[in-house]
Amino acid sequence: MVSIAIPTTPAQAAASCGGLNQKTCISINKAKRCQAGLVEQRQSGRNICVRPSQSTPKPAPAAAACGALNQKTCISINPARRCNSGLVEQRQSGRNICVRPAQVKPKPAVCGSLGQKTCININPARRCDSGLVEQRQSGRNICVRPEQLQPKPASCGGLNQKTCININPARRCDAGLAEQRRSGRNICVPEGEVGPKERNCGGLNQKTCINVIPARRCEAGLVEQALYGRNICVRPQDLVEKDETCGGLGQVSCISANPAKWCDSGLVQKRQPGRNICIKGVTNADRLDVAKTVLQDIGDNNPLTRLSECLAQPAKLARLRDAMSDRDRNGISTLLTECDASISELASMGTIPALNAPSSVPGESGNPDGFFKTLHITAGASGAAWIAGTGSAGYVIELVSRPNGRWYFTGGIGGGPKAEIVGDVTVALSRADIPTGAFGFDHGTSAVISGHLKVGVSGGIAFVGNTLEFDGVSFGVGGGLGVGGAVYKNGSVFPFPDL
Repeated sequence: MVSIAIPTTPAQAAASCGGLNQKTCISINKAKRCQAGLVEQRQSGRNICVRPSQSTPKPAPAAAACGALNQKTCISINPARRCNSGLVEQRQSGRNICVRPAQVKPKPAVCGSLGQKTCININPARRCDSGLVEQRQSGRNICVRPEQLQPKPASCGGLNQKTCININPARRCDAGLAEQRRSGRNICVPEGEVGPKERNCGGLNQKTCINVIPARRCEAGLVEQALYGRNICVRPQDLVEKDETCGGLGQVSCISANPAKWCDSGLVQKRQPGRNICIKGVTNADRLDVAKTVLQDIGDNNPLTRLSECLAQPAKLARLRDAMSDRDRNGISTLLTECDASISELASMGTIPALNAPSSVPGESGNPDGFFKTLHITAGASGAAWIAGTGSAGYVIELVSRPNGRWYFTGGIGGGPKAEIVGDVTVALSRADIPTGAFGFDHGTSAVISGHLKVGVSGGIAFVGNTLEFDGVSFGVGGGLGVGGAVYKNGSVFPFPDL
């Protein structure tokens, strides 16, 4: 048997597609996929050619299931458009849905209620709900009923305990006890056991006592003598002629009850280990000139500027607010990583040459090189309204793994404990350790230069006391100074214990 294959003509091959009820032909032009008078139709999982009268309309796509009652909210940057008219957004069961206004459930309190942590407020009366009081328990402050308040264990003022801190000496010890200096500290002892006061000044070859009357700085029969960089008491026959001058630039300060006579005109006294010396007085113009030069040397491509610009974003600012309110150090550490400013990078900024160069003032030496130890994040102006209502609020953390953290308030002076700036968010680095007390303090002054690198970015340098030695550096976005500069006193109050 012989099989003969009859070749197919082009017309016959073409007839296998595009005809009535046949599959559509392959063509980039839709009009050529079916023969004249036919149209393309999807049926039974494939595209075929049918008469126009057989074509069924394509069903319209289902409407987006959002914005209606009990549906999820629609995605919109405008909160008013996330739900249909007459409905509002409500967080329920881990998602945001649209409900009637009457169905809105109040947000559960996370602080201030019975057994909860205290709310953050500079006013102690507002840290707990009405009828509750603040109590330190298990390493944190919580709100309890007054009858549940546990007496605070006395750690000062009792028998053989250290004295309490009080400006009134009569209140440093409990009733019936008196303050006594023993073994290098002040303790409370029975009044009848108070011995003679230990005297470590005014005796032969001892340092002079502090007294505005020169005759009372040494015991009877002794006189004051400046030797080896300090004033001591010696016998009159041992008094040697003074061979050094005082009060000049770089010299020891002169001894006088009048501070104006400690140093020559135009100089001020500076405390150094073992002696006081005279240095050139520093003006605000000096601080601004030095700050501008240092900030230009640092430049805007550093971890601190990246962090300040990153935290100025509304979404990041909202997360920062939540992390600070919840005292969540892990949340803040996560934000640092996301903002490309690791703890090690921030600490290492303290070693860059611009922050360790010798001061331009004669008689001064620059701040010795060393890593920054703490990071200060301040929410100023509108950013503080959600915390204390007045002033600026900030958070300080150690630049170490698993950092400790503390809240502070700046009292509305426009600056934090270092070189903070007026702005929505300001970040600063300091060589100082994290504070452990709860009192206001002053570390010097900060010279702030607005728009020193680009519009809307301010930078600041903090100086130690009345010097041009660098103590810290800061950057902020959204500062209210305009183009120019200003000088602030640094001060803060720490109303909460360490976390």
